[in-house]
Amino acid sequence: MRYNKRSRNNPRSNQTVNCEGGIAYKPSAKRELYLRVASCLLGEPRFYAPVTIGHDPQKWKPIANICKTSPGWHPDETQRAAYEKFYSNADLFACVDRVMQEDPIFVLKMAAFAREQLGLRAVPTALLIEYANRQSGGCENTRSYVPHIIKRVDEITECLAQQFQRNTLYPRTTNRCPNLIRRGLADCFNRFDEYQFAKYARYTTRRDVALRDALFFCRPKPKDVEQARIFDRIATNTLTVPQTVETMLSGEGNSTETWNAILPSIGFIALLKYLRSIIEHDADLSMVVPRLENPPSFVFPHQYYAAITALDQYKDRPNTSDRRRANAARIIRSLERGLHAMVSRIPKFRGRTLIVVDVSASMSAPVSGKSVMTCRDVATLFGAMANGICENATVVAFASEFTVVPLSSDDIVANITTIENVRSLGGGTRADKVFSWLNTTQDHYDRIILISDMQCYTNTEPSFLFGEREKPIADLLKTYRFKVNPAVILHSIDLCGYGTVQFPENTPNVSFIGGWNDSVFKFMQMFEESGDAAIAAIENYSPA
Repeated sequence: MRYNKRSRNNPRSNQTVNCEGGIAYKPSAKRELYLRVASCLLGEPRFYAPVTIGHDPQKWKPIANICKTSPGWHPDETQRAAYEKFYSNADLFACVDRVMQEDPIFVLKMAAFAREQLGLRAVPTALLIEYANRQSGGCENTRSYVPHIIKRVDEITECLAQQFQRNTLYPRTTNRCPNLIRRGLADCFNRFDEYQFAKYARYTTRRDVALRDALFFCRPKPKDVEQARIFDRIATNTLTVPQTVETMLSGEGNSTETWNAILPSIGFIALLKYLRSIIEHDADLSMVVPRLENPPSFVFPHQYYAAITALDQYKDRPNTSDRRRANAARIIRSLERGLHAMVSRIPKFRGRTLIVVDVSASMSAPVSGKSVMTCRDVATLFGAMANGICENATVVAFASEFTVVPLSSDDIVANITTIENVRSLGGGTRADKVFSWLNTTQDHYDRIILISDMQCYTNTEPSFLFGEREKPIADLLKTYRFKVNPAVILHSIDLCGYGTVQFPENTPNVSFIGGWNDSVFKFMQMFEESGDAAIAAIENYSPA
């Protein structure tokens, strides 16, 4: 075969397998980094990641192969704990290496974009650290990105803690901290006032890196006399005790009067956190309801849904009084209106839309180690939200089997419940059955929205008479376009960021989008208007 060889431009040349062993495709380095970052909570457990590595050397070898791209990697038995912590995101850092070779500044832009547009915190800091430790010559204005990644006082100490943790993994850099980190964090010190320093200093005193440690390490230059006095108070641990929710409750008592004094200035995330306490202490709900009905852009939809679920459980407890049950119902209604407000901000999609929601076993992993919400909950929430923004939508839930889910109203919470109540579909991830059904019915759709962890697989065991039993969904999409609608748009919404996609990257009219907030719908709209929205938005991102 001198001439009849596979071309490098062949869409199948980047074919690989996913965590399920199914046919998948490796995206470009930039797209992989975006998909991993957009749906990543650093260090949190994932369905397909091992909990521990232990002492078995056979488990070390394949993982070390993943990390070989990182210079100075020398794992040994004494480093096992740090190694295990690193492994949960080793594939992310290996992806950073590939992007650094292609376009280093993209890593910084991705970090700033993830912090300011996607509302993430830990992973942008990790990207900043990996960039600073890998970039030898530096790029123009890289220091200016740091304030757009470090937005809170506690992120200064978290950034240094991540850097020192990284140093334990690389023996040759034990005491090293890049100047970009040190000087960038020094700049951040001049952006906060005493209240902000005092608010977060209390949470770092018993951690590996306290605020005073960060001050001594970064050595920021005060911008004026008052700033110098604040730095002195940080150094001597004499900052004025701030009036936070915790200090006011401990100092003035957990009472109705205290909560009414707290509510006018409480932060939005803290408000969601303390809703039950607010109800139990009969606080003035007129200061709560209007804020819940108009959520800010940085709030994830699943945070709202988690609050609704928690209050539903609280409301139905037998020992809850009628007054508190009524107040809980009032708060739930305001949260539901807030979800609808999120949907109302999203542009509407015309035409017919097929929404395909993954409810397989791999979607049962929690969003984070402390969260009761699972990836399946996020998928069903997104499915209900997509149903609300599409002119004419059909919702299908799939696992080993699939079923059409009838949604008769625009009530998002009711539709979530309807999708969640779908059972008896098995634990597999057989999206191919949905696409085969689509080719059988030949119903015309203008777009398909696939919401999944993208760990689909097919039953490709050879049959004596009929060959392979099923085809990968990429091939089934081609068939649908040939038979029914050549211009159908497919939006691939990745909720878990395992690093593979289900369609070749150069497939026409296919968008690859990741994340957990309403930005996924905005990217869908941008893609239909102007093409590849996500990567272009990051490449053109310039922090203000």
